[in-house]
Amino acid sequence: MPDKCQKLSLGSGVQVSPSHCLSSSQKYGSHCSFSCAHGYQLSGPSSTQCRGGGAWSVQVNLVSCEGMTAVVHLHVIICHHLYI
Repeated sequence: MPDKCQKLSLGSGVQVSPSHCLSSSQKYGSHCSFSCAHGYQLSGPSSTQCRGGGAWSVQVNLVSCEGMTAVVHLHVIICHHLYI
């Protein structure tokens, strides 16, 4: 019987699908995907798979969500009223 992989432990803000990848060990062949909330960008691999020997296919400590830099365009309108 193949080994199981430990439940995943990821940084704050990383969303995992299916969610049970975070709450229990996973059987050989299980696949877990990573994403981030709107406004954040995933850094690192987007998924991992439980491989033989109980090892995940990628180093999950490399997965994080980083805030995206927003580009703000500011338009200034100046109105002059001339009263006579």
